[in-house]
Amino acid sequence: VRGALWLAMGESGRHFEPDDVTMTEELGRRAATAVERTLLYRAEQTARRAAERAAERTARLQAVTAALSEQRFASEMAPLIVQHGMEALGAVAGCLAVTTADGRGLEVLHAAGYPDRLLEDFRRFSLDAPIPLAEAARDRRIIFVGSRAEWRQRYAALEAAAPEGHHAWVAVPLTVEDVPLGAIGFSFGADRLFDAEARAFAEALAAYCAQALDRARLYEAERAAQRRTAFLAMVSDLLVASDSWEVSLQRLAELACSRVTDWCFIELLQPDGTLQRVALDGPKGAAAEAFDKLSTSLGSAHGLGVLSRAVLEQDAPQFITDFASEASPIADPADRATLHALGARSVMAAPLSRRGQVFGAITFVATSPDTKHGPVELRFLDDLAARIAMAVDAARLYGELRQFKTTLDTTLDSVFMFDPSTLRFFYVNQGAIDSVGYSRAELLQMTPFDLEPEFEETRFRALLEPLLQGTRNSTTVSTTHRHKSGRDFPIEMFMQYVEPRDEPGRVIAIVRDITDRVQARARLQRLAQSERALNAELKTIIRAMGDGVLVFSSDGAIMFANPAAEGVLAEGRFARWTDVIQRLIDPDGLAPLLGVKDPQGPVELALAGQNERWLELTAFPIFTPVETVSDAPEPDEGVETILFLRDVTEARRARLARDAFIGVLSHELRTPVTTIFGNSKLLARTDTRLGPEVRQEAYRDIETESERLYRLVEDLLVLARYGEDSTREGANEPLLLQRIVPAVIRSEQPRWPGRTFDAFIPANLPAVEGDQTYVEQVLRNLLSNAAKYGDEGGRVRIVLKVVQDEVSVRVLDEGPGFSAEESDRLFELFYRSPHAVIRASGAGIGLFVCRRLVEAMGGRIWARPRESGGAEFGFVLNCFFEERA
Repeated sequence: VRGALWLAMGESGRHFEPDDVTMTEELGRRAATAVERTLLYRAEQTARRAAERAAERTARLQAVTAALSEQRFASEMAPLIVQHGMEALGAVAGCLAVTTADGRGLEVLHAAGYPDRLLEDFRRFSLDAPIPLAEAARDRRIIFVGSRAEWRQRYAALEAAAPEGHHAWVAVPLTVEDVPLGAIGFSFGADRLFDAEARAFAEALAAYCAQALDRARLYEAERAAQRRTAFLAMVSDLLVASDSWEVSLQRLAELACSRVTDWCFIELLQPDGTLQRVALDGPKGAAAEAFDKLSTSLGSAHGLGVLSRAVLEQDAPQFITDFASEASPIADPADRATLHALGARSVMAAPLSRRGQVFGAITFVATSPDTKHGPVELRFLDDLAARIAMAVDAARLYGELRQFKTTLDTTLDSVFMFDPSTLRFFYVNQGAIDSVGYSRAELLQMTPFDLEPEFEETRFRALLEPLLQGTRNSTTVSTTHRHKSGRDFPIEMFMQYVEPRDEPGRVIAIVRDITDRVQARARLQRLAQSERALNAELKTIIRAMGDGVLVFSSDGAIMFANPAAEGVLAEGRFARWTDVIQRLIDPDGLAPLLGVKDPQGPVELALAGQNERWLELTAFPIFTPVETVSDAPEPDEGVETILFLRDVTEARRARLARDAFIGVLSHELRTPVTTIFGNSKLLARTDTRLGPEVRQEAYRDIETESERLYRLVEDLLVLARYGEDSTREGANEPLLLQRIVPAVIRSEQPRWPGRTFDAFIPANLPAVEGDQTYVEQVLRNLLSNAAKYGDEGGRVRIVLKVVQDEVSVRVLDEGPGFSAEESDRLFELFYRSPHAVIRASGAGIGLFVCRRLVEAMGGRIWARPRESGGAEFGFVLNCFFEERA
């Protein structure tokens, strides 16, 4: 039965006849047939569409399977899985996350269609997180969210995590043999009811993907094991091959970053309890700088140092994947943010310990999705740390042994070690070999009394007995040693008996040749005779030790020269008085003379050579008795000479510069002051009548000379700072030359009514770095010079131009110009060109000040003659960039 057909009679009084019933039944049968046919057609169409969708999804699964079969790594499979899943389900976004190495979280392997901000926040999250992916992986079941309303109901705290335009979600767990490998999720652009067919396809896709990921995981684990095995073999070879364990550790870090991790650093515990980084390697660039900053706080309460401290304190490896959790030892938010910005996925560290002592740590940091850290890798790192600790400990012990042996071999004393029972030497240092002339092999067959003619065996053993019995800690005797050549020489021998732990006792004998001591006693008697002369000489030398000191014998030979004198006379060789005097420019014969019995000097003389250098020379005589073979009752006295040298080059230059400066300054100040003073007196007089023109001219003179005096004072202020630190203080502000140049020209034009200033300033001129006061002072000096030395009615052109990252300012005049050889000298203090001297007065300060100010702003300044006549003075300043500021 498909339904019912109802007919109603609208005409009153009429009844349905049997024919009407028959017709109605026929009509019902025909309607039923039509409905049946329609339903069958619809069913056929629905079945066909379902078959097509099934075929399409089957083809899609086959395509996914085929594509995944060609890939070996999970990072290569993830984009294919997400892409095919989105296309098959009609999703607008997709994401695949895999479980972390510790199994407590999920890490996004690939995502498409989601905002970058969202991916940054959920790149890694805990399995306990209240989001669909974590819920699906944790509960091993498919999670469907059909609308945003359902999302708000189930995940109210994550309303902001639902991007605009996403209205439905599905999350499917990826499991193999009930082991969670991760989860895959998709978002849809409209509300959606997930029918059984869609659920089945999602489950099938997840099953295929899980198997492929498991295959990739096993393949990657196998390759990682092979890499670790090969890496350990290379590490063993590396640690054995190098003589320097510091170099070996740096090479090991580089090798680790190329084979098993992304970042590696090694720290060693220092005697003061701090940790010092001895090896670091990882990616280069900005990330390297950030990581270097993060790892410089090793051993502190910040950065990765807290992890290193935990490793040392617990003597056990540490592993961190969730940096944001409360359980993470890295508590500083800034450090967490840096790790997050670096893309750090996990950090593991292991202690370097040997013989029950922890003395360092090695740390691996994974930032690449292809780098896996887990329990297997942590055990591997612990094994690697044990190998490193063994190598470092062995290298340190060997280094200490080598250092001890080197110390003994390089000491001037002779060191012997011998067995107290056999008395045979078993160790001798190089000093012992050198002192007695026997080879090492020969000495190792000998005994102490073989070298000491004053002793025989019985007496020598009696000398050792108190040491062996413990009644004396050590003993010292003076005796003689016999050289292999048969020569005897006096010695002092210190002997001590020691018993190292777990080793037989031995006697250590330290022998010192005291020949010098014996000879010194004889020399003391001779030295006592000249003690008074030596004291006088030493006192004189000490009195002037800050200067160069030369002591000459009476015949002119140099007996002593202190380091200061050698520094002053470093060029050439000097051995006699004449060698020193000939190095001086002395046309007037002012140099001190040898053998004079009175003090001489001080006198200033120049040293011959390319560089100008002046010395102040002062000579003092020293009287010493001279032994003679005559019968004279009193010995003759020889006159030795002490010559003091003091370098006065800089002081002389400063003095000359000061004198020149005072002369120029007095002249330059006198002119404007005289004019101002005279005109002021004139205007102040009441007994004379001055016409308006005279008064106006007097006012103009006062104004002009006041301006001149003001600028001279400005230049003098800059000059007063000459020699101070010329860092670019205040030179980092942006300046617009297109505004400054016209303003300076307007202020200068009234001073030079007979000159024309033309400025050529391009449009869109960029800002420059500098100080506005400096720039204005430089421009005023250059424009004033151009106008002052130019011809009446002449033109001064100011041309601005952009050259790469600089702006140049050129001042071109039509004056007399100068020679090309003067280009650099024009900027020297007080220098004035001969061409300029005859045209106008000046102090020779302005251009020096210009160079000083331009260089303080980081620019350059130049001067060059123009081919068409006149001169060009110009400077460049750097364009202003915000990042540079």
